[in-house]
Amino acid sequence: MNRCLTLLLLILVLAEPRLSSSQEKVRKERLNAPTYYLVAEVAKCQPKEIVVHGATNLPKGSIVGLQVSAFLQDGWNDYSDESFASVGDTGFFDAIIRPRSKAGFQRNLILVSSFTTYRPRQPEGVMNVVGKKGENLGDIENPQLAQLSGQHKILQSIARVPNCGE
Repeated sequence: MNRCLTLLLLILVLAEPRLSSSQEKVRKERLNAPTYYLVAEVAKCQPKEIVVHGATNLPKGSIVGLQVSAFLQDGWNDYSDESFASVGDTGFFDAIIRPRSKAGFQRNLILVSSFTTYRPRQPEGVMNVVGKKGENLGDIENPQLAQLSGQHKILQSIARVPNCGE
C-alpha cells in the first residue's frame, strides 16, 4: 500500500508542468498594454471625503484629473471640484476628493478620471511622450480614448462610487 502511494506521488510530481526559463522570465517582466490606459477606484468613501487609488501606463509625472459626479441627462452634475494626482514611478496615483457642498457625497455617484494635455498643462517630459494634443495616445480604437475639439485627445474612465457613510 505504501509503495502504491509513493509511486502515485512520484508520478504526480514528475507529471507536474514546469515553466521553462523563458516562460519564467516573461512572467517576471512588467506587462505592457497595447495602448494607454487609465483606471481608478474608490479606496475609501465617507460623506466628506473620498480616497482614490489608480493605475496607468502614462509617463511618470503625468497629471490625472479626478472628479465625483452624477449622470444628469446627457451630461454630469458635479459633486466635487476637479482634483489632480501625479503619476508615480510605478504607474500608481492617489488623491483625496472633498465634496462641493456641506451635504457631502451621497449614494449612486461616479468617479470620472481623465487625462488631457491642456487641463492641467502637463510637464514638458510628459508632453514629449504623449504629444502636444495627445496625438501619441493612440487611435480611437482604445475605448477609453476620445477626440475633442481642436484635435485634442482625452483618455477617460469612470468608476462607481459606493454608498458613502450610509
